[in-house]
Parts: sequence; C-alpha cells; structure tokens
Amino acid sequence: MLAVTLLVAAWSGCSPLYNGLASSHTLGETLLPASSTLPAGPVPLVRAHAHNDYEHDRPLQDALEQGFTSVEADIYLINGELLVAHDLEGVQPDRTLQSLYLDPLRERVNQNGGQVYVNGPQFTLLIDIKSEAEATYTMLRETLKEYEVILSTSGPDGPKGGPVIVIISGNRPREVMAIETVRYAYFDGRLKDLGSDAPATFIPLISDRWSAHFTWSGEGAMPPEERKKLIGIIDAAHAEGRRVRFWATPDKPSPARKAVWLELLAAGVDLINTDDLEGLQQFLLEHDPILSRDGIGCQIMHRYPPGKRHYPVVWCLWYRRSLPRQRSGYNYPQWPSSADFGPQCSAGIQTVWLSVPGWLPRSGLPA
Repeated sequence: MLAVTLLVAAWSGCSPLYNGLASSHTLGETLLPASSTLPAGPVPLVRAHAHNDYEHDRPLQDALEQGFTSVEADIYLINGELLVAHDLEGVQPDRTLQSLYLDPLRERVNQNGGQVYVNGPQFTLLIDIKSEAEATYTMLRETLKEYEVILSTSGPDGPKGGPVIVIISGNRPREVMAIETVRYAYFDGRLKDLGSDAPATFIPLISDRWSAHFTWSGEGAMPPEERKKLIGIIDAAHAEGRRVRFWATPDKPSPARKAVWLELLAAGVDLINTDDLEGLQQFLLEHDPILSRDGIGCQIMHRYPPGKRHYPVVWCLWYRRSLPRQRSGYNYPQWPSSADFGPQCSAGIQTVWLSVPGWLPRSGLPA
C-alpha cells in the first residue's frame, strides 16, 4: 500500500478567501490512502479553466466530468434576465445563468458534502459581463445573494470562504464593486493592477491577453527574457496573494500549444485557459505536479533529508494556492518554504515522506 504520512508540523495562518477545503487532517495521518479508497469521479484539476464553457454540448457538466475547477460564462441582461451567450445572436431565453450554472453548482455542493468535488478544491465561476456594466452587475449581485450559502463572500467581519468563488470579468463596474461593504463576487484584474493599492480580497485574480505581453507563441524555444518576464509576473502576483491567468494562448492541438502550456506550468501559472477540455485534462494529468487526492496536492521533490536518502521526498499543499516557484525550466521546484507563498496565501504546507520506497504511480514524473 502506498501511503504518505506527515513528519513535519504544518505551516499556515493565511487569508480565508480561498477556503475551498475545511480540512481536519492531523499530524501522522495517512494523507494518500490506497487507490481503492479514493473518491470516485475525475481528478479535480486546480489549473484547468474552461474558456467559453457554455459553448460545449453540456455547459458546466462537460467541464466537471473532465475535472475542471474553473469555468467561464458570458452573460447579457435582457428583459430582467441574465442570459448566457457569446453574442446577442446566440441569446436563448431558457439559457439563464441560474439554470446553467448557479442551480447545478448549488445542487452539486449539497450532494458532495459542501464542495463541488468531494473533498476537493474551491471552484471558480468567472462571469464575463457583455451588456452594460452597472445595470447587469446590479442584477447579478441581487441574483448571487440567493446563492450566498455556497459562495465566498466578504463583509464587515472579513472574508468568508465558500466552495464557489465568483469573479467578474468583461464589462466590470469597478467603482461600484470597490465600495461594496458586502461582496458576493470579486474583480478580475489586469496586469496593470499588480502593485496597486487594490487588495487581493477585491482583486484575487489577474487575467490578461497572452499576445499583449509576449511575442512567443510556442514555436521554437521561449526567449529567455520572455521566460524571465513571465516568472516575474507570476511571482509578483503570488506575493500579493493573487492568482494569474492568460487568455488567447495557442489552443489547437499542436507542439506549439504544448510548449506554451509547459512554460506556463513551469512558471507556476494558476489557471490555464482552453476550449479543449479533454486536451487540457490529459496534459495536466501527465505534466502537472499537483496530484489531486483527498483535498491535497502532492509533488515529488528531488531533494532528500539527511539520513533519508532511500526515500523520495514529497510535499503536500492544501488547495487554495499554487505551487512554489519553479525556476528551472521544466524541473521541479526547490524546497518550499513559507516565503514562497507570500503573506496573503491561504495554504498549509506539510512536508512528508513516502512510507515505502518508490515514486507515486503517475505518468509525467521521473522514475
């Protein structure tokens, strides 16, 4: 039986905004049980973002079956209804935000013990406002109140984590959202928001167009100066407690797409954008060092403690944050510490050893 047990005390004490897992794990507990005891269903993929999710045959459901933990829905306010569509020509009166996303998510949370995935990470619903910003957001905010029980919210007593976090993109009424005393949704920032006074409890996510900042699109090697820039962007965002996503990266199956995705992984990006659900799922299962089991992400390390060289080293990270920095191309990162996460992270790190020699049985890791 392959198992992982804690040997070192946890480090924690971060913001509860990304509170997707209320864990009761204790020191010495086995964190990775035999595969027969793992929760049924797809592996939750903490970096998988379904761009224009509503264009799939079964909005939300297809993404969930592939293990995605973030989806995007475009909305229009029409005759008092929040309708999901990419453009006005595609609007249909029965395709509401509630029927396609909010109601199914609430039902799933109720069925799965308070999470979208059993013992899984927090789920992101990115709502892209296509119609007039303020009027649409006003209606959206009133709608979200009805789903408060499943949402991450903020109020006079501070942030309250929930199984679903809603982030507003597109036409965003920034001034209206910024002065809210009770918040049911958060603001999708841009790279220009890095280093600003806006807190991560208002702008928890930074999203931007890939080609607006990088010339490389996967052909040949990534220029070293662009790799350095990418790492710098992600490091800066993580130091401020924010996640990072780029849209409009190459998305057709090709060596170029894989090359860009590998660079994003190596730099520690938080969400990878795609319309190809199955393609990204397969890529992440093969290449992402996070192993989603029992609400933790585990990664094999290439460093051994004194006197323990016959055991491979593993460290585990509760969901809610990205991996530590990866500064060596596609190599695995150096020994993690609290400094790798910044003061706003909401993670708990547990340093662990495999209880038996050998590697975790998953493709994409060195033997």
